[in-house]
Amino acid sequence: MLSRPNRLKEKRDFDNIFKNGKKINTPLFLLAYISRADQNPTRIGVVAGKKVGGAVERNRAKRLIREGARILLEKYPKGYDIAFICNSGIIKEDQKIIYLKICNYIISLAL
Repeated sequence: MLSRPNRLKEKRDFDNIFKNGKKINTPLFLLAYISRADQNPTRIGVVAGKKVGGAVERNRAKRLIREGARILLEKYPKGYDIAFICNSGIIKEDQKIIYLKICNYIISLAL
């Protein structure tokens, strides 16, 4: 579980990321991020819509993304808000694959 300072929960924060942030679309998720220009901890939010599946599938998808992001959290620079929007293909993937994809995209962004 992400610690409280690392959680992105407010609707206005998600709206700000989607409106003003940069986005990268992958087969498993959409990665949107924005710099807050401060040195507070990086915050992460995960969204899974009904296209992902029923409640069980959506919750599993969010758990997989959160765990992959949590493991990499100390590698993130401070002062960013990052949102992951799950796509339907994420349910079929293994946790290790998801972790590697998150790692590759975060490192390639060179936040």
